[in-house]
Amino acid sequence: MLFIHSYTKRRHMQVLKAALICIDAVNNVKSLKVTSCVGISGSGLESIRMSTMVERIDISLVSGDYKTKSNKDIVEKTSLSEDLVLPVLCSILGRSSSSLKHIQLSLKWRNKRSPELSRFMEEYNEHLETMSITCQHKTRGRQCANESEARLHTYGERYGVQSSTCYDCMKHSCTDESHSPDYCPQCQKYHCSSCDFVFNCLECLKASCLSCAEVHVCQECYMPYCNDCKTFFFCLKCFKQVCSMECCTMAFCMKCYHSYCLDCAMVSFCEGCNTMLCNDCESMSFSG
Repeated sequence: MLFIHSYTKRRHMQVLKAALICIDAVNNVKSLKVTSCVGISGSGLESIRMSTMVERIDISLVSGDYKTKSNKDIVEKTSLSEDLVLPVLCSILGRSSSSLKHIQLSLKWRNKRSPELSRFMEEYNEHLETMSITCQHKTRGRQCANESEARLHTYGERYGVQSSTCYDCMKHSCTDESHSPDYCPQCQKYHCSSCDFVFNCLECLKASCLSCAEVHVCQECYMPYCNDCKTFFFCLKCFKQVCSMECCTMAFCMKCYHSYCLDCAMVSFCEGCNTMLCNDCESMSFSG
């Protein structure tokens, strides 16, 4: 897998093109992810034109939650050109032996919804149908033989997002609810339960995968809540997380305001000042 990540604009195109040529990408690269490269136009991707090896292409340019400030800036400032990149993608689909089976498109393109992008999406969906991909999940030791429903959404809020395919492991699935990956609206990707979990907040139903961390699961009551509906407390030592005071098994240092779970026993009662202090603050008090 070739993973290209950069926050600088200088010489983006030259670096991308040189890297792809150096490793003979058209014959060697199976997975290509380009993230945080604000300044690229996509001309460097000419090096994978007509590739029959590449299976996954991620040109979303963001690595996680689309709603974070840094990723919003990337989406808004990206100069990735449809005119330059779409012909390269079409040339890959044009090969009868093409292996391409997962693509993550630029959010800016998906918001624009140009006729050219819609035509490419139709061609890509036809390509997936000709590959006759079957569901790769197993039930009671047997692999499901149903046809996969993998395809790009062509309408609605998920326009341009590939369905029925886990972004992480690229395992395809059918319409069986137990097989289908869950959709995270934060990063706008599908994740199977083996790679990541998508939880819905019990209060407002907001959804998030664990990677985006907009919804947390309490490690005492095992209930999921988003940050807006519940105040979560984290142990600074073991990173255990609990929701609100109902499940709070944390002790709080009244000097540095850090929290620790009782298992880590990092906080004790100071008789001298009649407060709860963590080991660090207590040591500082004695030394002073």
